[in-house]
Amino acid sequence: MTLLPATMQCVALALGASTPLVLIVCARIISVRGAGSRYLLGCLISIVVFLALALILPGARDPIDLFSGLLLLLAALLVWNVPWNLLAFGFTLTLLTALVKVGRPTTQAEWISAYMQGADLGKFARNRLQLLLSTGMATIDQSQIVATPFGMNCARLIRLIRLLCGIR
Repeated sequence: MTLLPATMQCVALALGASTPLVLIVCARIISVRGAGSRYLLGCLISIVVFLALALILPGARDPIDLFSGLLLLLAALLVWNVPWNLLAFGFTLTLLTALVKVGRPTTQAEWISAYMQGADLGKFARNRLQLLLSTGMATIDQSQIVATPFGMNCARLIRLIRLLCGIR
């Protein structure tokens, strides 16, 4: 019994690891609009490349190895979906669900209240500020909120990732 992964399992692991690069390439395709569409296109490209390599690479293919490789690739695509969705949709989708939960046309103040579960926007801002302070991304200096070097580096990293992936 060999413990080395089969060829198609190695292909799946390599494609899974290269998913961010595929997404960066997809971000450069101007005709594809929207972060969700770009992610789906990246997934489709990875799956097509996997299937093409299954046909092109020399050697016999065990159907179980092919299937397990496909499952590995799909698992990797699901793993990358989490940071992608956090970058692209996290806050926006939460605001949307609050709007839908109201169940009727609403004012901006009512929408914010629904999002904050009855609280106002000031409480939300204080809550987010506490999060920034507790993680060391911001500090208060003479009653002014200041980004720390760690916070500035985190913001730069997020902006760079968003830029590379075509997320606004």
